[in-house]
Amino acid sequence: MREMSRKVKSVLKQQKIKMILSYIGDTSEKKCLDIGSGSGIISLILRENGGDWASAETEGEGMDSIRKAVGENVYKIDGQSTPFGERSFDIVVIVDFLEHIDTDREFVVELYRIMKYGGILIINVPHLRRCAPIPALRNLIGLTDEKHGHVRPGYTLTMLKNLLGKEFEIVRHSVYVKFFSELIETVINFAGKGEKREEVTEKGLTFRLYSIIYPFLCLISKLDYLFFFTRGARLIVEARKC
Repeated sequence: MREMSRKVKSVLKQQKIKMILSYIGDTSEKKCLDIGSGSGIISLILRENGGDWASAETEGEGMDSIRKAVGENVYKIDGQSTPFGERSFDIVVIVDFLEHIDTDREFVVELYRIMKYGGILIINVPHLRRCAPIPALRNLIGLTDEKHGHVRPGYTLTMLKNLLGKEFEIVRHSVYVKFFSELIETVINFAGKGEKREEVTEKGLTFRLYSIIYPFLCLISKLDYLFFFTRGARLIVEARKC
């Protein structure tokens, strides 16, 4: 956790990485793929977990950042197709990608093609919550879904079950990032609005703010335990290819 703290100053991203690692377990001797890792930090940490990893992202800053972080085995994809062969992967991890594409159902069919039978699919997405206060605040201060390239605000568990259809069976799920952690992330994002990829470059205002007040942020995030009854801002599921 200390090594992660050095690389990742975002409380929300630390929680995300911790959840993903707890879901994928041991990846040694497995053929794995991560999709949509954005800044490249998650791709790097997943590769340090062991196994034979490839990364995939749509063309643009995300792909450039991942290449800068991991160096090789980074591939271009779109919302419907990938360059991989049939039954190539034991594990696929999708990190905040499905909410960016209109063709999420077509992409699930493609995932089914490239995964081995019994393979593990981990999906991390924004958790769609009606009338939640922080999403309303984000819209009010200009941190809208449209600004972040989202074509939908997120998914419920039922929506993901319907999306995965008969190709995959969800075996467990969790929601995480409670009120205070989500509020912290919103304030920091608003302060550094307009910057991108600061987690990789470590030069942006957002990263510097995180570095200065990081211990304080961690302390505040502990207050989430007082809001255990609230619905988390992120949803993660583990599904298996049928």
